[in-house]
Amino acid sequence: MGFGTKKRIDEVTAPRTIHEISERALNCGLTLPGYADIAGRPILEFDGSSSRRDVVSSREMASLLFYLARLPSAECMQDGFALLVNANLKEEVETLDRAIHLLKGKVKVPQAYLLRNSPEVRTPDLFPRSHLKTISVDEKTLEKHIPRRATVYNHEHCVAYYKEYDAVMTEWQAAGRRLALEMSELKECTSLSGSLTPLNRLLADPTLRRTARDAEEAMGALEERAAPLLQLDHVRNINASIS
Repeated sequence: MGFGTKKRIDEVTAPRTIHEISERALNCGLTLPGYADIAGRPILEFDGSSSRRDVVSSREMASLLFYLARLPSAECMQDGFALLVNANLKEEVETLDRAIHLLKGKVKVPQAYLLRNSPEVRTPDLFPRSHLKTISVDEKTLEKHIPRRATVYNHEHCVAYYKEYDAVMTEWQAAGRRLALEMSELKECTSLSGSLTPLNRLLADPTLRRTARDAEEAMGALEERAAPLLQLDHVRNINASIS
């Protein structure tokens, strides 16, 4: 065993793309529906009542949370997320608590609103690992903490958009790295004959040719997928950057 920093067994690695997140996690009931609480913190909504939801581990849920944390702007994330939790089973909240605890120091979630049918009371014992400040709210008192919650959100559309966006960006980034590598080899060549091999590879590379040819079509497809999601700041910002 080396003397370097030992990686914790329970450490969660940030997913590079949405494709590294399991379908179970993507449908576990944790979403980023595009509204904020009165403190300006983006709301993560957790609905544990979905009948389609498969059992998901805390690591899988943490991986999704890690991915969602990179979507809002840095300005929006200054004070972290707030949670709105609608769960009927203690085990569902426990999994969420473990997931947040796994990301301690990486994703800030200081506040949770628990949707209940009871009057508003403090319930500090539901998140013993992550130590979230929790407030129970009902439908009447919820507006006091989370105004303008009427945002229309379609989770399936949002997941489909980010799957397509990440796939396109992954291909473009790979093409960019390949181009940079070939150009570097060209610069190192000292003769015309020596430069022909990397130059021919560069001109014949089907990935680079397809990327350049399909760029406009890919951007058009992304804009089309984004159309029903433009009420979400993170989608709107991406759409503006590629338009």
